[in-house]
Amino acid sequence: MCGIFAAVDIDNGLSHENLRLFRKSVDVIEHRGPDASGEYCYNTRMSNVQKEEFNLYLGHRRLSIIDLSANGNQPLEIGDYVIIFNGEIFNYQSLLDELVKDGVSFRTKTDTEVIIGIYKKYGIKGFDKLNGMWAFILLDKNQNKLIVSRDRFGIKPLYISRVGSSIYFASEIKQLLQYQKSLKADHSALYCYLKQSIRDYSENTFFENIKQFPKSNSLELDLQSGHEHFESYWDYKPIENLSETDYIDQFKALMDDSVLLRMVSDVEVGALLSGGLDSTVVSLLANKSAPSLRTFSVISKEQKYSEEEFIDIAAQEGNLKNYKFTLDPQNFLEHLDKTIYHQDEPFTTASVVASHLIFKHIKENFGLKVILSGQGADELLLGYLKFYFFYLSRLKQERKFLPLFANIFSAVLQGTIFNQFDLSVAKRYIPFLNKRRVDYLRLSGIDEDISSRGNMTQRQILDVSNYSLPSLFAYEDRNSMAYSIESRAPFMDHRLVNLLLHTPDHLKISKGWTKYMMRKHLTYVPDQIRWRKDKKGFETPEELWLKQDFQGYLKGLKQESALADIGAIDASRFTDSYNQYLNNSSIISKKEIFSVFIAERWARLNF
Repeated sequence: MCGIFAAVDIDNGLSHENLRLFRKSVDVIEHRGPDASGEYCYNTRMSNVQKEEFNLYLGHRRLSIIDLSANGNQPLEIGDYVIIFNGEIFNYQSLLDELVKDGVSFRTKTDTEVIIGIYKKYGIKGFDKLNGMWAFILLDKNQNKLIVSRDRFGIKPLYISRVGSSIYFASEIKQLLQYQKSLKADHSALYCYLKQSIRDYSENTFFENIKQFPKSNSLELDLQSGHEHFESYWDYKPIENLSETDYIDQFKALMDDSVLLRMVSDVEVGALLSGGLDSTVVSLLANKSAPSLRTFSVISKEQKYSEEEFIDIAAQEGNLKNYKFTLDPQNFLEHLDKTIYHQDEPFTTASVVASHLIFKHIKENFGLKVILSGQGADELLLGYLKFYFFYLSRLKQERKFLPLFANIFSAVLQGTIFNQFDLSVAKRYIPFLNKRRVDYLRLSGIDEDISSRGNMTQRQILDVSNYSLPSLFAYEDRNSMAYSIESRAPFMDHRLVNLLLHTPDHLKISKGWTKYMMRKHLTYVPDQIRWRKDKKGFETPEELWLKQDFQGYLKGLKQESALADIGAIDASRFTDSYNQYLNNSSIISKKEIFSVFIAERWARLNF
């Protein structure tokens, strides 16, 4: 896990004067790679390396996890290939063995060099063989091409910005800000964030002219002509002729293998433990291969929001070493702006700050470099409450009334679903409520249709690709890397993702339960956690803070607001909506208020 930066200008070239800016772009993300740094300047027209006259720059900050020796420093030059790489290829050892059998020799023991080996043998189509998370830029001197690639699900960040004849690539947005002719907010991204509390649903960022590099894609840039060719190297594949038993057996086997692969490291691996089902599964499986596994948890002083009871059950029954961090409003306020700085963009929940603080705690008190998380399970196993209602809607449309009423009856009888329903949150997925005019919003834009569409698999793919996981991965990457920690998500092994997206719905939702297959068949998880009737995750007392601790700040926007200054909101009308929220309006959700609160802090930091 590292940080990368690249600049290319085929038409006008680059010079020694640019190096100061480029090095600043590399060093501003020292937190992503404190162990080593390097750069490479290349003139593609003269085919030589020099720092006086060049048109390609590659810069890298290294966080050493695999092959801790200097051999793993980057940019890594192997023959006619030079690469900068952020991420991990978890199956690199099996790929290395395969290439060695074919007569390929290796200079290092890194997964970075394996990428070069795969590219030399298979071209960009070979990236489908990689099991991992990545963003890399590879110079192929033979063909005078620059190859840029990002992993299947966008777990690792990569941004692109075009300014004049120059193209810039970076791991974080902050690296690209100094090249913009003028810094402006992207109105379409800000509109959907303030109106619908969503982000990362497209390639747009919150800054004009800075885009996300598309996930599951590779770019071939011809360094002679400037021609660009984007190509997708992977897509979801239908699964046929599997019995229910096959689905269950493959799920269990792939879950085990995915965690085992993500334990590969030359440094200690730990895990986040929230007390929920997903993180407990990951922690227990990881503990099988590393019995001294250390786990880390956030707890709240407010008992209503604390998961401590379930964290203790998982730790005691699973024989896990667990370390807790207590979150309170003062922690939140002290680190809010630092979290926004590292995130670069507004976020939608206070749990992002809680996540930032636990990574800070892990780094400062334990010094770990690698952490496992349960990210992705809710999207793949229909864990969110919304999926239950989407499922009921599909059963109704398909006139499957027996399972429809059986699921409703079971949910009511067991108290698993309907007691968690919240109209102010659910309205995001109810078309006629989602179209409600937001009086204080001055931006105009087009609402994203985030209501249920198509079958359940199609809806899940939308959440994996657009509406849920992209923002969660961004949050976790920036928070962990702010403290030089690599976060790994075993549920996002592409083999497991493809299997679970095509697993029949009734295996994932059944008898009033979401994630039914995991609850029923992963029996090594304590029953109190497997059959929990509530869902919290990294819960924070957000509503309490918005109504009490942050009330003065939010009411003060009527007098001074950066969002109002850039034309995003009418501060006076927002105050009216906030007062309705304080009076417990069922229409105004805490997400709406929190989105304005965070966007205001972000705007003050950037404009």
